[in-house]
Amino acid sequence: MLNKISYLLLLLFSSLLAQNKFEFENISLSSVEAQRDINILAVMVEFQPDDFDLTYGDGTFGSIYSQDYGNDILDPLPHDKSYFEDHLEFAQNYFQKVSRGKVNIEYNILPSIITVSNPMREYSPTEGESFEVLANFSEEVWDLVDAEYSGFDYSQYNLFVIFHAGVGKDISTSDLFGEARDLPSIYLSLNSFREFKGELFNGFQQSDGSLISNTIILPETESREESGFGGVALLELSINGLIVSSIASHMGLPDLFDAETGKSAIGRFGLMDGQSLFAFAGLFPPEPSAWEKIYLGWENPIVINSDAQNISVATSQFSQLDSNRIIKVPINSTEYYLIENRARDANNDGTTLTYKVGGQIRTINFNDDLDNFNNAIVDTLKGVILDVDEFDWAVPGNGILIWHIDEKIISEGLDSNRINVGDNRGVDLEEADGIQDIGVEFQTIFGDVVIAEGDEFDLWYSSNSSELYKNEFGIATKPNTNSNNGANSLITFSNFSDIGNQMTFDVSFQSTDIALINNFSLDPQLSISHVKSSISSLGSSIYFSSGDNLYRVDDDTHLLDDFSNNNFAVFDSGSEEIVIGALNNSLNITSFSGNSFIVNSYPLNNIVTAPIAIGQISGNDIGIFLGFENGVVEKHLFNIQTKDTPTLITSANFFQNEVKQIAVDDNEIIAVSADQFNDLSKQISFSSNIKKLLFTKSSSGESRSILLTDDNSIYTSLREDNDFELIFSGSSNIESISIADLKNNGENNIIFSEANKIYAININGSYVENFPYELTIETNLDGFPLIANIDEDEKYDIIVTTTNGVIYAVSGSSGNLINGFPLSTGGIFTKNHSIIKRDNDLLLSAVTTGSQFYLWSLKSEGNVTWGSEFGNNLNSSFLDSASDENFVSTFFPKNRTYNWPNPVYGNETFIRTYVSEDSKVKVKVFDLAGDFVDELEFSANGGIDSESKWDVTKIQSGAYIAHIEITSNSGKTDSKIIKIAVVK
Repeated sequence: MLNKISYLLLLLFSSLLAQNKFEFENISLSSVEAQRDINILAVMVEFQPDDFDLTYGDGTFGSIYSQDYGNDILDPLPHDKSYFEDHLEFAQNYFQKVSRGKVNIEYNILPSIITVSNPMREYSPTEGESFEVLANFSEEVWDLVDAEYSGFDYSQYNLFVIFHAGVGKDISTSDLFGEARDLPSIYLSLNSFREFKGELFNGFQQSDGSLISNTIILPETESREESGFGGVALLELSINGLIVSSIASHMGLPDLFDAETGKSAIGRFGLMDGQSLFAFAGLFPPEPSAWEKIYLGWENPIVINSDAQNISVATSQFSQLDSNRIIKVPINSTEYYLIENRARDANNDGTTLTYKVGGQIRTINFNDDLDNFNNAIVDTLKGVILDVDEFDWAVPGNGILIWHIDEKIISEGLDSNRINVGDNRGVDLEEADGIQDIGVEFQTIFGDVVIAEGDEFDLWYSSNSSELYKNEFGIATKPNTNSNNGANSLITFSNFSDIGNQMTFDVSFQSTDIALINNFSLDPQLSISHVKSSISSLGSSIYFSSGDNLYRVDDDTHLLDDFSNNNFAVFDSGSEEIVIGALNNSLNITSFSGNSFIVNSYPLNNIVTAPIAIGQISGNDIGIFLGFENGVVEKHLFNIQTKDTPTLITSANFFQNEVKQIAVDDNEIIAVSADQFNDLSKQISFSSNIKKLLFTKSSSGESRSILLTDDNSIYTSLREDNDFELIFSGSSNIESISIADLKNNGENNIIFSEANKIYAININGSYVENFPYELTIETNLDGFPLIANIDEDEKYDIIVTTTNGVIYAVSGSSGNLINGFPLSTGGIFTKNHSIIKRDNDLLLSAVTTGSQFYLWSLKSEGNVTWGSEFGNNLNSSFLDSASDENFVSTFFPKNRTYNWPNPVYGNETFIRTYVSEDSKVKVKVFDLAGDFVDELEFSANGGIDSESKWDVTKIQSGAYIAHIEITSNSGKTDSKIIKIAVVK
């Protein structure tokens, strides 16, 4: 027999696979779980004979060969009912083993050959055509079957297969003068048929009333004769891999190759990839990957979400029912790693194949890959392969596989069967050799194009000799453990043991700067509304509400029904944690003791509508401030020791409608309703509703109110002012505002995010130096900023969240990203995150809409200045005046006078200055020839940076000199000259 054509020809399979795009049944996991019994009805189909040059054979079974090859080939003739039963027996054995008995396949092949009305070419879609001709082909076949087998009971079958004469249009090895017109191998689901038959189509109606709603179309063989130098050669390829993958498509598995290019994406490390379908010439694919098994409901992974050593993972062939077969390590709420141990020969006895030839069942054993038996060449085999003792002999190596799973990519691409398109894959193998090259084209020195499919160096084991291999997979390795959006996962895998049926590794969740303390999931059905993190001498716990119920989470989860429908407050008394909430017209105060809540409930005269706020604290007495539906604000005094009924201290009518938010400093109260502000000295209405209220003190101790309105405007007002001053007007949504002295210079700043920028402005509306900070990734910021000194430089830093579940921390001093950030959580934030100091550490917590909780240690001894939505766990929405310790008393420090940006590439630049006293600023601009160009005047408030915009729209490119002259209200004067470059 002529030598087999090089297996490299199978690389051409990729381009056609992209065209075929195997359809799959898009069903939920619950439906997949139910698909445990697959009952197949198969039919053999021939075409009207012809001698068309662009198809193999004449359309009848056995006509593809020009000579009699006897039984010494794969898939020998005759291709009859018994032959197809042998292939389905292989599928039966495959799924029985790889599912660990969870899937049972039964089959029946109808004895008669059905002949359709046209030659094969009439049913073959040409390039660019839809598969409608295949849907019509299926309809004709099942109509003919129904006519042939009148009264047949179809209801006992749930999967229908057409085995047709000829080969599949799945690989290309010939330079034909035109496009091949064989039929592509494909699975057509109900959704596929509806694309051509209409949305109301439910299946092909049979005479017994049954509906045939799916069809697998497969050739009699993939073997074919090819003309080459020296004559005709027979390329022998089995259809076993195609059958198995088609059944898997019906069970719900999507394709895992790149459905756009057809190139391999997971190699021979899972089932649904072209390299696996034709592993060992299509004789047998490897077992499905860890993700495929989980998706089909066959396996439940063991979740590791905290530091652990010597984690054991066993091969599927070796492990017992209670063994660790798959380990899951969460990256964030949508991404995770799956770790599995794969072995080609777990039994250490080589591979044993069972095959049928000449009506006899035989076995053959191979201890190693041989020249005539390996993934590329199987010349020594013949007949139909019925079974393999270990299907993972088809895997290219042994060791641990690490899969990076991104459920967001999977969910977005599942309907279109495109979850592994491009470089950003939903099921991605982390290749241990440091080169992510599966599916990448390479050109050999001989000019041949080779597509990488993965090898033994892509698995993790201590003796891996790949040049770039490190026995560690972490933040700084290649590949690294970052999330798909580049955020830090904090995960490091290390100390992989050597190859064995039971392998071990370590995992940690920390970097030099950050450590993940806790990561856990709660009931995803909970609609989480408010979250507080209480860090006290008692330890750390998280309180959150879902509906009216209060939950406490430490090492366990504790529930208190009907507690609060408002944002509650948490107070640490030193001996107990006290939570204060309000449910309608009841004030509820609870502490946690032993393993349960102790609740005291006190009646109120009206319904509470504002977040509970705690103000004055004196010994055991705390001031509780309540805003009501009728516009009244009350202060109650509560003794945390006696738990007596709170004493009403003050009550004031602030508004005619409900109170939305209050802010308190000891006994000083300000409040807002929908569109009104009241501090008991003035009541002001706004044209837009008020979104957020903050309260602080100026450096001189004056009370200052700060408002954010729904039209994204920020206003400030001193208590003695009669109105508010607009200091910032946003162009897109501003969710919230926070306040802090970022520079530790005696000036409180207003911090917020808009679109993809973090802003910090002073009370004049001038930008704080080094701000705004702009994200480098395509996402928007959301929620409220947290402020704490993370990097311990005596200046405060900003923590913000994005709409795609990433946490950024930016230095308030330099405006740069802080080491260890961004952090990834994956899900959408519930806008319930906080940062609190415990002992000598900062703890950051966040919650995503998937009820995923995260608690990180920032390994910092810094302080917190704005730790939650309303400032702190007391919901006071207040920050005291900034310390004047670092107040710059020099009248006119010249290093703080400059313009930005410089050079000026746009149409504007800002002249910024600092004075210690209120002053007038005059700016005169000259060109280098000394000619006058422009002038500006503005007022500068003492103690804060002030600036004014210079519009350069009509200014030509060049260098300019600006003379800045300062005159204080007390008569002091000074000046500075700066150079400005305008580039257009």
